[in-house]
Amino acid sequence: MNAPEARLLVVEDETNIRELLATTLKFAGFAVEAAPDGRTALKLVADQAFDLAVMDVMLPDMSGLEVLRKLREQAIVHAA
Repeated sequence: MNAPEARLLVVEDETNIRELLATTLKFAGFAVEAAPDGRTALKLVADQAFDLAVMDVMLPDMSGLEVLRKLREQAIVHAA
């Protein structure tokens, strides 16, 4: 088995969209974790490193922009 191209985090509250994105990205050779909300995304990022996040802006518990802000405050994200 080949090493994945990169580790991606998909954050999307709509189950069908989240599963479609995750499956498509896995098929393209990426290692993918998926989260249904901002809190879960923050927990995943605290536990493991990701190369990229694909994030919905309108999440049920906080906006995707708020998640990004929290990651930047924790110095986990260095670029937009």
